[in-house]
Parts: sequence; structure tokens; C-alpha cells
Amino acid sequence: MADEKHLEILRKGVEVWNKWRKEYPDIRPRFHRVNLSGVNLFQADLSSTDLIGANLSAANLSGSNLIGADLSDANLVNTNFSGADLSDANLVNTNFSGANLIGTSLNRAVLFFADFSGANLSYASLKRAKSSNVNFIGAVLSGTNLIEAHLRKANLSHSILIRADLSGSDLNHADLSYADLSSSDLNHADLSSANLRGVRALAANFEGATLTEASIEDWNINSKTNLQNVSCNCIYIKCTYLKKTKKCFFENRIPHDSNKIFALGEFTKRYQKILETVELYFGDGIDWQVFLASFQKLQEEEKLKVEDGDRALCVVQTIENTGDGSFVIKVGVSPDTDKGEYEKSFWQKYQPMLVAKEEQIKFFREELQTKRKENTRLIGIIETMAEKESSKFTFHNPSFTGGVSDKFEGIHLGGDIHNYAPEHKQSFAEAAAEIQQLLDQLQETHGITLESAQQQVAKDLTTIAQNDPKLKDRFITLGKFIGENSAKTLISEGVKGAITLFLMMI
Repeated sequence: MADEKHLEILRKGVEVWNKWRKEYPDIRPRFHRVNLSGVNLFQADLSSTDLIGANLSAANLSGSNLIGADLSDANLVNTNFSGADLSDANLVNTNFSGANLIGTSLNRAVLFFADFSGANLSYASLKRAKSSNVNFIGAVLSGTNLIEAHLRKANLSHSILIRADLSGSDLNHADLSYADLSSSDLNHADLSSANLRGVRALAANFEGATLTEASIEDWNINSKTNLQNVSCNCIYIKCTYLKKTKKCFFENRIPHDSNKIFALGEFTKRYQKILETVELYFGDGIDWQVFLASFQKLQEEEKLKVEDGDRALCVVQTIENTGDGSFVIKVGVSPDTDKGEYEKSFWQKYQPMLVAKEEQIKFFREELQTKRKENTRLIGIIETMAEKESSKFTFHNPSFTGGVSDKFEGIHLGGDIHNYAPEHKQSFAEAAAEIQQLLDQLQETHGITLESAQQQVAKDLTTIAQNDPKLKDRFITLGKFIGENSAKTLISEGVKGAITLFLMMI
């Protein structure tokens, strides 16, 4: 439990608290499981303080002295520790998620099972910090001092370690997948069995580091990445994530023979690439989608050319816009790459893909124009019907008697329709003839079946009807007329089917 006297003094403000600490330096304050969420403790002297299980979330502890403090199991989510000193502090199982630790000192701190996910530790110092199973997922550690830090089994996936100093650190079995180690110093670091899948290590210094049994699948290094004197017996080039165990299983060992190991300096020889440049000139602009597809395809081909799964390093170094609509892309390739052949292979992929895309665009444009014409024609049918006074289709429960047939423009409706004037019947015939013509056109132009053409016409009629209630009523009336006179009319089955589908859709 917290000491109420200590808590009362702290609540009087940092100035009063710091004065009391100076007067009684031998007293160890107790704030066991106290709730200090959101409090302002700027530059407070909390050295050697018992803060076990305390809630200091979102508190301001910037510039504070927490040397030797016990913050195990504490809640420090989103807490501001910028410039604070937590050297030699006990931080076992402490939650620093989202905390601000910029410039904070955590030297020699005990960090077992601590959670720093999403925290900002830029320019912080964790020199010789002691830890295992620490969570740094998504944390920012740019410029951070991690010299000789014990980070075994730490999860640093997706973290940012640009210009971080990891020299002499213990990263055995650590997860660094997709971390950014650009320009970081890993001199003599122990990365045995580490997961370096997708890691970005441009200009990183691995000199003297140990990489035995590490996974380097899709890692990104360049000519400035230093792999001199790397100690490595074997490497893995594939990492499979297992959902059940939430761990990665390393596969595709190099050398393939489990009884063999790399000779001294062999790893460096295989993976240290000195890049040369191939310039690709695009005088008429560039299609970036086609460029990316061509480049990736070429990468795969280059990868297959190299023995044991190692690949020639082909990376885009610079993209230059000359200002007149042209571009120059410089691609870095390994020295053993035939630059002329590489450039030729690229254009052999880029040009056909570009032509194919242009043809596809042309096809879609023509399709769009055809579709617009068809829609215009269908709308024209409706407009023609609407212009005629007879197209109102007033329905008065007509009765039919057989034996008399009428033909309008070649369409035999059949039946003696007592309650429809000749103009009405002519409109029915015209509409049926126009729909039939549209069905024929769809089948001839697109080579589709009658059923598909009927569905398209019904769909278009539905769209038009939804925008005009009056036309919707007219279509429904036409549908009823055809339905009740199905056996007495020579309207085609195709038209009947299209109208039936239309009635179902609405």
C-alpha cells in the first residue's frame, strides 16, 4: 500500500516534494499501486521510490529522477518520460505502450517482459540494459544507444532503428522482421537465430556480427551495408509464420546440406554486393504501374539465375525528372550482372506490357462508347413512346376475343383488343420491335447469348424506370398486355423474356 504521508507531501507539488527528499535522503517513498494517472511530476525526484503496480498513465514525468526506482508492473501507457533518468530502475513487466521516452536514460535498467510497443525511444540510452522477451513492436528507436544491451528474444518487428547503436548487443532469437536498421551500428552484435525477414538495413554496419541460423528472407541491403568479418555457419532464406504458436519457423537452410557450414568469410563473399548502375531512360514519360510490374518480373528472373537462392541486388537508386516530361531511373545491380543484357531484358518486358495496357484501355473505351450508344438507343425508345399521346397506356381491364389479328410494322399482336385504340396498339408494337432490335444488336455485337441480352435489356429498363415513375407504369402496363395476350400475339419470345425479367427486377 502507498504511504499516505508520502502521498500527502507529493500532492503539495514537486517543489515541496523535492525539498522534502533532500531533507530525508534515506527515506524510500512508497507509492505501491497508487493512482497518479495524469499528474504533473515534471523534474520530480523519485529516485529509489517504490512505484510497484502504480498507475502513472498519461502523467508528465519529463526530466524526472527515477534512478533505481521500482516500477515493475506499473501502468505507464502514454506517459511522458522525455529526458527522464530511469537508470538501474526495475521495469519488469512494466507497460510503456505509446510512452514518450525521447532522450530518456534506461542504462542498466531491468526490462524483462516490459512492453514498449509504439513507444518513442529516439535518442534514448539503454546501454547494458538487461532484458528478455521485451516488446518493442512498432517502437521508434532512432539514434538510440543500445550498446551491449541484452535483448534476447526481444520483439522489434516493424520498429525503427535508424542510426541506432546496437554494437555488442545480444539479439539472440530476437524478432527484427520488417524493422528499419538503416545506418545502424550492429558491430559485433549477436544476431544468432534472429528473424531479419524484410529488414531494411541500408548502410548498416554488421562488421564482426554473428548471424548464425538467422533468417534473412527478403532483407534489403545495399552496397553501403557492411558485412565484413561476419560470423555465420549457416543462414535461412525463408520464414513461415505459425499462427498456433505465433512464432516463425525458419526454412531453406544455406548451405542446403545440414552437415556443412560456411567457410570462413564465405557469408560475406556471398552476400556483400558492390552495386553498379544501369540507367533506364524514359523519353515519353513513364507508366509507373507497368514499370513496377516489369521491374518485379525482372527481379524474379535475376533471383533464379543465382545459385542457392542468393540473388543479385537490383535496387532503384534514384529517379530523376529531367523537366521535359522524361525520366531517368538508375538501378543498382551487382558487378557480375551484364548491364547491357539487363537493360535489354527490362525493355523487352516494359514495352509489350505498355502496349498491352494501351490496347486494353482502347478496348474499354470502345466498349464504353458502344454501351453509351446502346443506352442512348434504349432511352430513345422510351422518349419516342413518351412523345406519343397514345403511349400513356390507360388500362381499363380489357377483354379479348379471338379471331381478329392486327399487324403493326410487321408485328402481329393478335386478338380484338376492345379497350385499346389503334394508337395504343401501335405503341405496343413499336416498343416490342425496338426491344427486339436491341436484343439482336447485343447478340451480334458482343456475341452473347439471348439470355444474357435479355438480362442486359431488363437491367437497363429497370434503371430507366427507377428514375421515371411514369415510364415505370408504362413498362408495367406493356408487361401486363404481353402477359395476357401471350398466346394471341406474334411478339417474339425474346421480347417477352426481357419484359418478364424486367417485371421481376422491379
